[in-house]
Amino acid sequence: DYGHSELEEQNVEHYLRWLDLQNATAFAEYESEGVKYTRRYYVDRKADVMVIELSADRKGCISFDAELYRPQADTEIIGNGIIRLSGELESGVKGVSGVKYCAYTAVITEKGEVSHNDGISVKCADKAWIITSSATSYLEGENYDEVAREHLKKIMERASARRFRQMHRASVKDFKGFYDRVELHM
Repeated sequence: DYGHSELEEQNVEHYLRWLDLQNATAFAEYESEGVKYTRRYYVDRKADVMVIELSADRKGCISFDAELYRPQADTEIIGNGIIRLSGELESGVKGVSGVKYCAYTAVITEKGEVSHNDGISVKCADKAWIITSSATSYLEGENYDEVAREHLKKIMERASARRFRQMHRASVKDFKGFYDRVELHM
């Protein structure tokens, strides 16, 4: 839980989760030791990435460990705050290969320290973003790994707080094209 793995033991108060359907954004918010933490989750369909934004109302309070895990999958620490998970699903038919998949997750921070162990550790950042791109051989053919890596690379090349604000606004605008097509009155 992003630095609060034992929420009950850390005096967490005012825990809220909500989904803003009009803006395709999920939130979680809580207070611990006098600090208000906020998580914002969204998907940028055009960039083909999922973004988790972690912030606090005090500078230097974002600390967490991130890792990717799935049984029967390989995890690799790439460096520069990037983890790769890859594997192949069982097809269910003996002798037939299953769908291959990979996911790349990167952590970008404002200030703070980023290090690697079994995953990525962030200490004392002002803000952090966890960005995940994934692909499968089902949709992308044998280039699935390259596709996921390139999506993440494009985001990393232009990473900044301003860029993530623009990215969220763009993802909301893109989503509105679908959401605003329908109205339901009861």
